[in-house]
Amino acid sequence: RVKQYMTSNFESCILNAAAVLKVANTSLSYVFTDVINDKSDQLPYVDSVKFEENKGIVGWIGGERILIGRRELLEKYGITPPPFEDSQPFVDENRNITYLANAGQLVAMIVTSYTPDSKLKQELQRLEKNGVSVLIRTADPNLTTKRIADDYDMHIRSVKILPNSLGNICKEALKEKSGKASCY
Repeated sequence: RVKQYMTSNFESCILNAAAVLKVANTSLSYVFTDVINDKSDQLPYVDSVKFEENKGIVGWIGGERILIGRRELLEKYGITPPPFEDSQPFVDENRNITYLANAGQLVAMIVTSYTPDSKLKQELQRLEKNGVSVLIRTADPNLTTKRIADDYDMHIRSVKILPNSLGNICKEALKEKSGKASCY
């Protein structure tokens, strides 16, 4: 579900957001999959992307700043978010609000929902039972330790979301393949 705040250049703003999310390689990019299926060749070049801890994603395309994230991200960059009353009817334990702004203007409010995978839930619970904590690297500001712990019926201390700096180190370390090792 999308609530549109800007009418001119809306399609262009959506393509900008899709391009930024594709480069960021985040779970939020799936929100735009249907929109860009037949327009993937029209996605603009993304100059840069960065993740703001617990706020969202900031991207640059042709000198324009693209913001995709929570209210706090909009406020940090001087954009007034809509009143809480606009979003409250859409928020619950399974749904979040993600805002999209382009070139300093609020474009849309997107209702995103998350459904835990039952097979992954079993495996995460098995890991937790065996004393293994889960480290998560994500650029999705809606994915919090509390949400993941609640969704997968885990103790909150068994889940840790890596800060962006450690996530990048982890990403680099995972590029190196090592031999098989036993796990006890």
